[in-house]
Amino acid sequence: MGEVLRLPDSDPDGRRSMGVTLYLIASALMFGGLLMLFAMLRGQAKAWPPLGAGALPRLLPALATALAVSITLTLRRASRDIVAARLVHLRGRLSAAIIQGAIFAAVGTTLWISMAIGGYRANDPLGGLLYLLLSVYGIHVLGGLSLLSWIRRGVIAGRYHARNSIHLRLVARLWYFLSACWLALYLLLFVI
Repeated sequence: MGEVLRLPDSDPDGRRSMGVTLYLIASALMFGGLLMLFAMLRGQAKAWPPLGAGALPRLLPALATALAVSITLTLRRASRDIVAARLVHLRGRLSAAIIQGAIFAAVGTTLWISMAIGGYRANDPLGGLLYLLLSVYGIHVLGGLSLLSWIRRGVIAGRYHARNSIHLRLVARLWYFLSACWLALYLLLFVI
């Protein structure tokens, strides 16, 4: 039997990867439960959108979806850049991901405000759950942006390179998760 080769990174025992994986599983269960509850309440609702509320916006969620896909692709390329030791490209991609993430957060905030102006109320169970879903998701996005900024500072300081890429790959994994969650939110809240 041959030798087992570990990935060339600073996670030799897998604890960091396991911690992030457990966090993502717990977050997926939370989002899944909230989405199922929303689907059940919406199925029992007499009208959707609620009486007195306008139609949900279409352009803002579509723009957010395009940004989520763009962030995912940018971080995928950044992960390849760090493994291939293309640090100049990596800095640019991380900057682009941070800018895209900030625009994504601004679009989400605008969406929230437009829904409040459009008559969606938090005192209604369905409206309250809608705001809860978007709030929890927004908190995750802000955390993801903070982590991207931290990684970019580390790349500029020279802490990350081809043999020390675990932090970037774990933050990228978080953003892949956020993109998948947004797609689920987009389909359930704004399409179906």
